Amino acid sequence: MKNPRLFHHNRPKRRLRPIGAVVIAAAVVCIAAVYMVSAHVPASGQSVPSSAVTKSTPSKTAASHAAVSSTPLTPAQVAASHLPAVQVSLAEAAKPLWVHVDLTTQNVVVYDAQNRVVEAFICSSGSPGNDTPTGTYTVTDRGESFYNPKYKEGAYNWVRFNGSYLFHSVPFDANKNIIPEQVADLGEPSSHGCIHLSMDDSKWIYDNIPRGTKVVVDNS
Repeated sequence: MKNPRLFHHNRPKRRLRPIGAVVIAAAVVCIAAVYMVSAHVPASGQSVPSSAVTKSTPSKTAASHAAVSSTPLTPAQVAASHLPAVQVSLAEAAKPLWVHVDLTTQNVVVYDAQNRVVEAFICSSGSPGNDTPTGTYTVTDRGESFYNPKYKEGAYNWVRFNGSYLFHSVPFDANKNIIPEQVADLGEPSSHGCIHLSMDDSKWIYDNIPRGTKVVVDNS
């Protein structure tokens, strides 16, 4: 409890700090906070819980996307993928969409409400000992990119579907260059639990799979 003597009417009046300075200081703090999102990235850029990840500014992200979006898959990766054929365009697809992650084939397939294939992608799920959990989940939040200074790695286009488990691009290094070895691993279980996708495919998921979309992960 505060000491009542501190409020004696003869106490000298305190000088008030100018309101304008307080408002400006608060605004600076708020602006700085806008550029932080929550997540954590292990050494290979996967499994992202909610803590301490820096979100890149839109201008830097756009430039980085332009530099790495054409990272190609090899013909061998495509041939081994067993991707199903697309049956309906996104524009003609019956909504809502849903996403199937097949850990056996290392494919991500997007279906419409009539179970027609809208898109299909090669992925990398969790490596042995870092298995991606199976089950039925729901897409929640997303972000343009994240980076963890501790491991000097990050990724673009992350979309959360199960706590610390995300869809996102193959990881990039401290200079925001996509790591070639991670691209070469697409089609094989190689992550720490998240679902790795090529740059272009992760951008498609980021742009077209809304919050609330069902995600089924299994070994079919």
